[in-house]
This record gives sequence, structure tokens and C-alpha cells, in this order.
Amino acid sequence: LLPPLLGVLIFPLHDLAHDRYLYLPSAGMCMLLALAVRRVTCRKKPPEGKQAGWIDHLTTDHLTTGCTTIGHLTIAVIALAYVFSVRAQEIPYRDNVTLFTRAVQISRENATAWGFLGEEFMTLGRHAEGIASFQRAQALEPKDFVNNYRLGAAYYLVQDMRSAEVFFQFAIDNYHEREVYSYDYTLYRLGLSQYAQGKMPLAEATLRRATELDPKMPGYHVALAAAMKQQGRLHDAREQLEFELKLGADPEASKMLEEVDAGLNSGAAR
Repeated sequence: LLPPLLGVLIFPLHDLAHDRYLYLPSAGMCMLLALAVRRVTCRKKPPEGKQAGWIDHLTTDHLTTGCTTIGHLTIAVIALAYVFSVRAQEIPYRDNVTLFTRAVQISRENATAWGFLGEEFMTLGRHAEGIASFQRAQALEPKDFVNNYRLGAAYYLVQDMRSAEVFFQFAIDNYHEREVYSYDYTLYRLGLSQYAQGKMPLAEATLRRATELDPKMPGYHVALAAAMKQQGRLHDAREQLEFELKLGADPEASKMLEEVDAGLNSGAAR
């Protein structure tokens, strides 16, 4: 029955096999191994008046006549081997960079491992290495939403807005349901990268789509208002800022509203 089950995918492609799922199977394997060693190296005495059967070799409800020295040595060697094995496998777990570096060494075609390694580099401020890792992940799976989003976010962090826009757009083009980041939030990030390049009409269109999809998300309306303000559309900008402030206090929105009102008053005075 095992061979047909090998092709059954329980986790998504490249998902990590979490070790907690191996706890009970590992315990069972150790128990079977111990019973096998006992069976080979220990002589068991069957109950009085009963001939030994197969079950007597697997149970401990009767006394043994003693285990051989070879049996003890066998158990000691196996235990020692596992000690060294566990020690060797512990080394990559000392920190996440070491762990995921080991992962990409073992499986260089695993985009998930490259992505996790890139996240660790970015967290540590090692941006060049992080971007290189994300580029590798994106090259392996160019149509994966998360790979493109990570790369866009990394470029945005280092102020390479042109590249950020490219990969945020790739992420939008390859979006599927139940992604890590919502569609509207990805649009929001795309709009910010367009705004930072001075592409105001394009940024406005992108940010408007984000606000339409989730009008109650803080930050969306103030970003849209900023794009409108840069184009001189102060009345429209003021309307968006009022929407933003209805969602809750926002110092940036309040400050921008003051600037917009000052501009409107100045225009009215003229």
C-alpha cells in the first residue's frame, strides 16, 4: 500500500515537513528496534507448561534468562550512533541563517528555503544578500505570488521603486485566493511604489482600486489623498482624508488635511 501513497501531496509544494508529525512514528520505530534487539540478543524462558510461541518473544510478561554481552554492546553502539547523529543535526539550528543556509545547500532548487533565507537576511539588515536570495526564489518559481511580493517589498525597502513596482505588479498578476497578503494590500504597496516615482495618475488609479476593495483599511485613503493632492485636486483629496479620519485618529491624515485646507483657503482668497 505504501508506493501509491508516496504521490499523495498533503502539504503545498516545497512546504516544510514539520518534525512534530514524526514524534509518534519515531517513538514507534524505537520501540520496534528495542524489541528486535531484545529478540535477537536475549533468551526468554516460556511460562511453565507452555511452549514458547511468537508472542512470547515480543512481550515482557515473563522473565528472561539473561541478555548476552553482545546484546548490551549492540544497544550501546546504536545509542551512541544516535547521540552523534542528533548532535550533527543540531548544529544548523543554532540560528535561522545557518538553518536556511543549510537548507539551500541540501536543496538548491527549493524556492521556499531561499525565500526564508532572504527574510532572515532582510531582518538582519543584510539587504544585498536578502535580495539575492529572493531573486533566486523568484527565478525558481517566477509565477509564485509570495516570491514576487517579497522581492518587491525588498526593493521598496532599499528605495529601488522602479524594481519594486515591477515585482509588485508580477505579484498582482499571479495572485490566487488565500495568499499570505491580501489583494488590496498588494495593490496598496504597488500604488505606493508608483507614487514614489511621481507616477501620480497611475498611483491614484491603483490606490483607488485598493480603497474600493477594502474601504475600512487604515492608510489606504490617506495614500490616495496624497496622490490627488500632488495633482492639485484638493477637494477630492479632502474627501479621502475625511474618510481616513472617520476610521480613527491619524496624525499624517490630520496634518495633510490642514495643508489641503490651507491650499483651498488660499485659492478661495485669490
